[in-house]
Amino acid sequence: MKRASIIALAAALAAGSAWTVPAAAQGAGASGQPGMEQKQGASFSDDQLKTYAEAVKEVKEISNEYQPKMETAKSEEDQQVVRREATAEMVDAIEKKGLSVDQYNQISMVARTDPETAAKINQYLR
Repeated sequence: MKRASIIALAAALAAGSAWTVPAAAQGAGASGQPGMEQKQGASFSDDQLKTYAEAVKEVKEISNEYQPKMETAKSEEDQQVVRREATAEMVDAIEKKGLSVDQYNQISMVARTDPETAAKINQYLR
């Protein structure tokens, strides 16, 4: 699920990992959902990677904003409300940068296994 991947990414960002997609988000692609599979040999333009890096920065800011709210949520229901709000903001931030959530997640997954893509993203994150 797109939003589940974003939430998983937010959790990873809050835990301090820069742009890396956690294993839970990778599992979403393996579930057979279209567009979520990691495409071997997929290449992205420098503009796409720059846009992705900008989106990662915004997603990280949103994650940092919502992490304290998650920690202080008193019930599972409260946590779900916070998750929905954070997810909506993250999706909006990604889409405002001109990427779909699927594209964002695909770049994340390719970057985990392609050192060249990861290096370019790290360069743009600086």
